[in-house]
Amino acid sequence: MRSPLSSATASPGEHFEAMLQEPLAIDGKIIAPSGANVIGQVVAVRHSGKLHELGYLRITLVSLDLNGQPVSLSTSSFFVQGASYKKPNWALIGAGASSGALASDGKGALIGGAAGAGPGTGAALTTRKKDVVIEVERHVTFRLTQPLVTHG
Repeated sequence: MRSPLSSATASPGEHFEAMLQEPLAIDGKIIAPSGANVIGQVVAVRHSGKLHELGYLRITLVSLDLNGQPVSLSTSSFFVQGASYKKPNWALIGAGASSGALASDGKGALIGGAAGAGPGTGAALTTRKKDVVIEVERHVTFRLTQPLVTHG
């Protein structure tokens, strides 16, 4: 990966740049050297939602740069999903009499509040985003699903 890709900001169909970590060889013949540029595409994405909606990304490769010429690729996809938290993050929030609690700890969104709680009491469940990021220089493995057709 040449740049990070996040489920928080990616869109289906979006392209990204990467490079081959190892040479691409077919029947012992090197077709593309390590460091060759490849273009990938986001196949599916879900932004992290509240509670149990984990963010995920599914990506694939669509082309390879061979001697300055793009060659179409058909590869397997790579899927990664955000990790879930085992325990909710509870924040105690002071609430006025007969009012709902509205607050956020800056790490997540407010889910609910304690309506009708007495002064100085109340609790709200907050969640942290569970988006996933594929970092720069992350090694990702793809397999060709169709033969690579090169000229020459």
